[in-house]
Amino acid sequence: MTALVDALSVTPLVPAGHDLFEPLSAFTAGVDERLRASGRGLRVGRGFLRLVDAGTAGLKGPDGVPLSPRVYACLVLTAVVLSAAPSRLPVTELAARVTAVAVEAGIDVGAEGPERWRASLVAALAVLRDWGVVFEVDGDPAAYAFDPAAEALLGIDAALAGAVVC
Repeated sequence: MTALVDALSVTPLVPAGHDLFEPLSAFTAGVDERLRASGRGLRVGRGFLRLVDAGTAGLKGPDGVPLSPRVYACLVLTAVVLSAAPSRLPVTELAARVTAVAVEAGIDVGAEGPERWRASLVAALAVLRDWGVVFEVDGDPAAYAFDPAAEALLGIDAALAGAVVC
């Protein structure tokens, strides 16, 4: 049980196809009880399990580096945009939508330069890719960090994106 709780802390969003989904599903009550003892919880949805109140502590990108506050904010904003997105979207269009939502929220996306904002978006997409929220259809979205004209087509699981933010 402890190993499952630890694994969920590392992977706070577990879609149905993930290796952890079946073992966690089999022990949801016990896992939830252990999580509640530490002020967290387990949300069980249709096709996913999510750690509730994961916070930024311990949340890491695919490279194992903890997410910066800027990348974490970008992750949440990107998930919000993706939750209402079509099933496929070019990375440049996604970036424009996320930037608009960030500006609407009062976030100065240009404070550290456009390259830093693009790098934060790409880092957020890498996390969401690992969680099964987005997938690469054509091209490499990582190229967008260095070239604002770089194109990549993303596939989107909008329902799973919604699970990130609710």
